[in-house]
Amino acid sequence: MLKQGKLFILASFLLILCQLKGISQPTGTIRLESGGSVPFHINSLQKYNEGMVLNNWTRFSILIEELDPADTWRLEVLASDPKMIGDYGKDLELDYISITAVASNLEAENLNYFPINQLTDGPQTLATGQGPGVFIIWITYSIGTDPDNALLGEHPDYYFVQIFFDIKID
Repeated sequence: MLKQGKLFILASFLLILCQLKGISQPTGTIRLESGGSVPFHINSLQKYNEGMVLNNWTRFSILIEELDPADTWRLEVLASDPKMIGDYGKDLELDYISITAVASNLEAENLNYFPINQLTDGPQTLATGQGPGVFIIWITYSIGTDPDNALLGEHPDYYFVQIFFDIKID
């Protein structure tokens, strides 16, 4: 009788483990493939007037696993601070920076892309997708390209801000 009780407990424990393994949460992983540092060298009058674009500068691969084909996810972007911090005590508004994304592989062509015209320190959706897969995308950064928001007149400095990308499963 005692042997049957131990066997029942062991069988129940194994059954619970198998069920828990089947209830795994969907995951999203971002892997930086190139372009981890984004240097804007504004060193001419033309760049102060017209801005600067780093086209297809950063390349990400996004791996979405264990997600039902009908479920959605999104790629969010945000800055670490409300302003770019200058080395010499001056700060620069984030609204000079814009970010766009484009597909780099066939699966990524099915994503929905939303250009970020003004970077903020709050999460903004850059792309959305549906279901699992490997999605490779290029990120383009611009600074001061809006004619109504030119860099001319801003204090020359070395400015810094961290830009975070995150995957959210809906």
